[in-house]
Amino acid sequence: MINKKPTMMEVKNAISNLISEFAALAKYVSTLDQTLGSYIKFKKDEEGFKKFLEKEFKKQKKSEDKNVVQPNKKGKKTIKVVSSK
Repeated sequence: MINKKPTMMEVKNAISNLISEFAALAKYVSTLDQTLGSYIKFKKDEEGFKKFLEKEFKKQKKSEDKNVVQPNKKGKKTIKVVSSK
């Protein structure tokens, strides 16, 4: 089967669909952000949550630092990922 080029209208529709999906995702993320912020204020534990996040980010940073770049048998560099679990 021969692949034909998409028409300008097909490209326009595809881009329009992507824009709509992106807008929906942005709205969803915004709603989640507002909900989480409201919950933290409701629990009156903003400082505790900040400390928790700082600890989690430090753990994540340490985990990322353990990832090692090593050459494989063919001489190409690969990343060895060490699980933090």
